[in-house]
Amino acid sequence: MLARTDYSAERKSAIGMQVSTAETNYTDEGAGRSLHLEITDTGSAKGLMAFASWAVVQQDRESDQGYENTHKVDGRMLHEKWDSNNRRGEYTAVLGERFIVKVSGNADSIEVLKSALDSLDLAGLEALKNVGVKTD
Repeated sequence: MLARTDYSAERKSAIGMQVSTAETNYTDEGAGRSLHLEITDTGSAKGLMAFASWAVVQQDRESDQGYENTHKVDGRMLHEKWDSNNRRGEYTAVLGERFIVKVSGNADSIEVLKSALDSLDLAGLEALKNVGVKTD
């Protein structure tokens, strides 16, 4: 089991847009495993999600060192990146075109990262997509 080692939260506002981010780290020093969880609420800037560097195009890329792909499942944009040499990766989901949930770190496989993300209440977070956001 991984123990939470720290957490942080911040909110930034600029030109009428607000973005909030919460982050936490989990580690198992003995096994050399660590996970980083980051949840970003793009709030009133949610329309800008389409311009995230990997969220624009569905892609697949593979090499001797690992792979990276972006695809949609059940209306959610998902991004996977795995470095098999270093056993390090990231797994990201965009929920409701507003929330970005990313799990990254060292693990035995990408499945560990997927499982960690899937263990969160993603549907509950996605249900908040219109809460607190002014639409004109």
